Amino acid sequence: MENSDKSLQLLVIEDNMGDYVLIEEYLSDKFSTLSLTHAETASSAEEILSKPQNRFDLILLDLTLPDMKGEELIQKIVNLSGSVPVIVLTGFSNLDFSIRSLSLGVSDYLIKDEITPTLLLKSILHAMERQVTSLKLKESEQQFRSLFENAADAIFIADTETGIILDANRAAEKLVLRPREEIIGLHQSQLHPEEFREHGVRLFQTDALKPSNALSETAIDAHIVRSDGQIIPVEILASKVVYKQKECLMGTLRNVTERKKYLNEIKKYKTISDFAMHGSAISTMDGVILYINDYFASVHGYQPEELIGKHLSIFHAENHMKLLCPLLEELQQKGNYGITEVPHLKRDGTEFPMLMSGLLITDESTGEQLMAATAIDISARKEAENRIRESERELASSHELMNYVIEHSNSGVAIHDKELNYIYVSQKYIDQFGLREMEIIGRHHYDVFPDLPERWKEVHLRALQGEVLKADKDAFITPEGKLEWTKWECRPWFGPDGTVGGIVIYTEVITREMEMQEQLRVSEESFRGSFENAATGMAIANQTSRIFRVNEALCSILGYTKEEITGKTYVDLIHPAERKKHLRNMVQIRTGKMNHFHSEDRYVHKKGFILWGILSVSVVRDSDGDPLYYIGQITDITGKKRAELELEKLNSELEKKVEERTRQLKLANKELEAFSYSVSHDLRAPLRAIDGFSHAVLEDYSDKLDETGIGYLNRVRGASQKLSHLIDEFLDLARVSRASLHTTQINMTEIVNTVLGVLKSGDPERVIHFHVQEFVMAHADLQQMKIVMQNLLENAWKYSSGKENARIEFGMMHEGHRKIYYVRDNGAGFNMDYYEKLFIPFQRLHNQNEFSGSGIGLATVKRIIDRHHGTIWAESEEGRGAVFYFTLGKSG
Repeated sequence: MENSDKSLQLLVIEDNMGDYVLIEEYLSDKFSTLSLTHAETASSAEEILSKPQNRFDLILLDLTLPDMKGEELIQKIVNLSGSVPVIVLTGFSNLDFSIRSLSLGVSDYLIKDEITPTLLLKSILHAMERQVTSLKLKESEQQFRSLFENAADAIFIADTETGIILDANRAAEKLVLRPREEIIGLHQSQLHPEEFREHGVRLFQTDALKPSNALSETAIDAHIVRSDGQIIPVEILASKVVYKQKECLMGTLRNVTERKKYLNEIKKYKTISDFAMHGSAISTMDGVILYINDYFASVHGYQPEELIGKHLSIFHAENHMKLLCPLLEELQQKGNYGITEVPHLKRDGTEFPMLMSGLLITDESTGEQLMAATAIDISARKEAENRIRESERELASSHELMNYVIEHSNSGVAIHDKELNYIYVSQKYIDQFGLREMEIIGRHHYDVFPDLPERWKEVHLRALQGEVLKADKDAFITPEGKLEWTKWECRPWFGPDGTVGGIVIYTEVITREMEMQEQLRVSEESFRGSFENAATGMAIANQTSRIFRVNEALCSILGYTKEEITGKTYVDLIHPAERKKHLRNMVQIRTGKMNHFHSEDRYVHKKGFILWGILSVSVVRDSDGDPLYYIGQITDITGKKRAELELEKLNSELEKKVEERTRQLKLANKELEAFSYSVSHDLRAPLRAIDGFSHAVLEDYSDKLDETGIGYLNRVRGASQKLSHLIDEFLDLARVSRASLHTTQINMTEIVNTVLGVLKSGDPERVIHFHVQEFVMAHADLQQMKIVMQNLLENAWKYSSGKENARIEFGMMHEGHRKIYYVRDNGAGFNMDYYEKLFIPFQRLHNQNEFSGSGIGLATVKRIIDRHHGTIWAESEEGRGAVFYFTLGKSG
C-alpha cells in the first residue's frame, strides 16, 4: 500500500514500551508529518485529553492498562475523545467483545499479533476518512433540519406510495393549528376541506408518479382546513426528496389570505391577482418601485417601505442585465413575458434564483403604463432538485459500478427466470462457453446446452427451491471436445414479494489455475530437492523470523541437528559480538526499508570453534508488501578467510620488499646523478684541456711541425670534440629518464613543421619534398615530444641526403582505438637483420664515414616513448628508406 501524504497527530495509550516502539517504527515513514504523544495509564491519558491545546487526529488505545481496562476504559476514552476516532489494540481475540467495542463508539478493533504496517496504516486512514464523512453528514443533516424548521413557509413531507405525512415544520403547525404529533400520521388529503379533498388527492397522485424534473415549477392554488374548521387559501409548490431512505413529496404551502385581501382592496392594481404567485411588485417603466409586497421584499432582506422609490436594479448584479434586457423588450412588445428563472441579489450580496412573470398594466386614474411582476424564491426547490439529481447520479453510478464489477470479475454470470430462460448474461460467460455466435437472451438454458448432464438439472431444480449450491472444482467438456475445469455457484434470486424469481449461475474457468497448481507441485518438489541437496547452508524462517525449515548442508556447517536449529532465528546462529547489526537489518527488512542484505560474520560451531560465513537474507512479501517468509543462505568461507589472512601476510612481506627495493633504486639514482655530475664536470675539464692545448700548439708551433704532426694534432682535437659531444648526448639521455612528465593536448603538426623549418634553413639549397598531415593532435609532454620529433626528422633528413627526389612524410593513422604516428623517408634505409641493435645506445647500423652520428638519438626516442607507456618500431629496406612508427599509450 502506498504511503499517505497526510499529517497525523497521534495519541498512543499503551503501557508496553515494546509495542509503542513497534507502532512508531511501523508509522515512521507512512505520513508526511507524524507527531506521537504517549500515555501509559488511563489517568495520564485523561490529563492529556483534558487540555484544550492538545488536539489529535486519532487515538490508539491498549485495552488493558495498569489502572483501568475493558469496557470501562473504552467508555472513558471515547467520552474524553469527543469526535476523535479511537482504535482499540489488544493481545486477545474476542469476537463478542470486539462487536461490543464497536457499539461503544470505537472505530476499529485490532489484534496485536496480527498487526502489520499495511494493516495499521489502512485502519488509521479508514478511521480518519469515516470520521470526516460522519462529521460532514451530521453537519449536512443539521443544516437541512435548520432550514426545514426555520422556513417561513409551511412544509409537509409525505410518502409518495401511501400519502401518509411523515414530517412537518413549525410553520406547518401554525398553518393548520395542530401540533406536529397530530400532523404526522395523517393522510395528506386530510389537510384539505371536504369539497377540495378529491382534487387534492388527484394532484398528489399525479405528482407522485412524475420524475422530479417533470414537476411543475409553478405554485398551485389550493385550500387547507385548520383544526378549528377555518378554510385557508394557500399556494402549494411540490418537489421530490429522499427522506429516511424513502422517496417522498415535499409540499411547500404559503398562506395567501392576507395577500388576497390586500390585492382585492387595491382596485388600482387588481390585474396583479391574475398573475400573482408569491411575490408581487409594480414599478414605473423607468424601473422606479411604486409597490412591493412583504414576501418580495423579505426574500431580498428588506422591508417594503425601504424599497418604495428605489430602482429595480437594487435586485440585480451587472451581469444579470444580459438576461433582463430581452425580457423587458418582450414586455414592451407583447405586453407580458412568461414564467422565467431570473437570478436576484439579496441585501447581503448573496445570489439566489426566482421564477418571475411580467405584465404591462395601466393606472386607471392617470392612464400611465406600469410594469407589474410576480415572483417566487425557488432556492429550496433548486436545492432539493440538486439533491435528487445527485441521488439519481449515485444510483446510475451504482448500476454502472455493478455492471463494471460483473464484466471485470473472474466469474462469468448468467441470470435465469423461473423457467430457466436467460434474462442476463455477461461477456465472460459467453467467452467461457464459446457462445459468441448465439442469441442468448430469452432462450431456455437447456436449448443452449442440449447435452447438459442430469446432475446439473438437479442442481437447477434445488436452486429454484431456494438452495445455494457450489463446487470449487468440476470438470466439463467444451463443444470442441476439450476438457476444462470450472468453479461454480448456483443460487436463487428473489423478487419484491420474497418468492424465488429465478437462479443466478456464477462460473469461473480454472483450468489454468489447475495447471498452475500442478506446476507449483512439481516446482515445490524440485525446490525441495534443490533445497535439501544444496551445498550452501539454507534455512527458511516465518513472519516472526523463526526458522521452520533447514537443509543438511547448514547442519553440517554448524554441527547442529535440524531439530536443534528449528525455532531459532538467523541472529541466534551468529557470534554474540555481531548480533546487534543483524537485529537492525531484520527490522529494516520487516518494515519494508530493505528487501535483502548480505553480511560476512563469525559463527560458533556446536563444538565451540569459530567459523566464518557469508549470510544472505531475502524476503518474500504478500501483495500488500508485508513479509510472508524469509530465505537465508550461509556459505562457509572459513578456508577462504584463512587464505586471505595468509595473503595479507604475504602482501605485508611483499610491501616490505618493495620498500627495500625502492630504497635501493633511490640510492642507485643518487649514484647515477653523482656519476652524471662526474661525467659532466670531471671528464669535460680534461677534454677541454686536450682540445685547448692542441689548438694552442697548432697556432703557436705549426711552423715547426711537419704535415704528419699537424695531422696528428687535428686528429687529437677531433677525437676530443667527438667525446665531448658523446658526453652531452649521454647526459641528455639521463635527463630524459629523470625529467617529470607534464602531459597535455599538443599539436604534433606544429612541432613537425617547426623542426623541418629549422632543418631547411640550415641547408636552403637542398631540394626535398615534405608531406605533413594537418591537425594531428596528441596527449603527451610537449618538451619531450619536441625531442622525439627532432631526432626522428633529423635522421630522415640525414639518411635521405643522397637521394635526388628526397621525400619526408609525417602522419597519424587509426588501428582500432589506437593512434599510430609515423615518420617515413625514402633514404638509405637499413638492414632489418640488425633491427635489434636499432634502439640500443651507441649502436649504429651505418658507417661513420657514410653518415655521422653517435647512436644515442634513437635510444633517447625509445626512452621517451616508454615513459609515455607507448611503443616504437621500424620497418625498412636498404636503399628504399625507412618508416618509424610509435604510439603514446591509452591517452595519446
